[in-house]
Amino acid sequence: MAGGVMSTMGGGKFGHGFASAAGTQLSSVMIDQIGNGAASYKAHRIMAAAVVGGTVAEVTGGKFANGALTGAFSRAFNDELHSRFGDNRAFTIPKQSTQLKQLVDRANAIVNRDPGEDGTVLITDAELQTVMSADYGLLQFRMRQIGDYNKLGIAGFAYELRYHGDGMFYSVGNAGQVCNISDGVMAGFHNGGDINYYYQGFMNNAAGSSIGGMNMTISAWNRYQYVSGEGEFNLAQIPLGKAWAKYGYENYGGFRE
Repeated sequence: MAGGVMSTMGGGKFGHGFASAAGTQLSSVMIDQIGNGAASYKAHRIMAAAVVGGTVAEVTGGKFANGALTGAFSRAFNDELHSRFGDNRAFTIPKQSTQLKQLVDRANAIVNRDPGEDGTVLITDAELQTVMSADYGLLQFRMRQIGDYNKLGIAGFAYELRYHGDGMFYSVGNAGQVCNISDGVMAGFHNGGDINYYYQGFMNNAAGSSIGGMNMTISAWNRYQYVSGEGEFNLAQIPLGKAWAKYGYENYGGFRE
């Protein structure tokens, strides 16, 4: 599905992009053999995938250039990325300090609070900062384990965004819970899934990404989710996610462990 989205974003038709990505994946066994899978031959395998993708696109009535881009993207962010990190790679988070553990416990109590009679969870700005501080501390622990995000490279950071891009407002299962932030800059009613995007802001700041680049990623991901049939709410979430991500990005340096 992602191949079709990439082709459409590049000016091609969705069906041609999907065919290019599918053709590349079907040829992946042969492409895998280039350089016996060695990391030093990654560029060669991506180039081969581009040729396959472009050829399939032409055969199905599309443009070679769009198909080549889709094939290369499919290879780089599927086979090469997964072979490096693995879908089920387990990361061991070091034992938390007593101070951070206490902070995480307080944050858990906040995000797991029962809603009031109106169905919303009342959270003060000070409590929001507590949860964000806990997420900041946990993010620092993760980077000590796998390396700073600004040194992972594009593929490594893309993997982190995809598989480890959620903070406490999402990971505790409160993505759909409406929270009433009672005061502060972000005061108002927000879904937990929208608030969660401040963690994306943390991650992008740590990786040295620009706000513009971060916004492009948020837009692309939510449009991909929409095209995949996850629901129209993904489109509505784009501006809300960007606002919370920007808030996290700009306040990242204000937190300390």
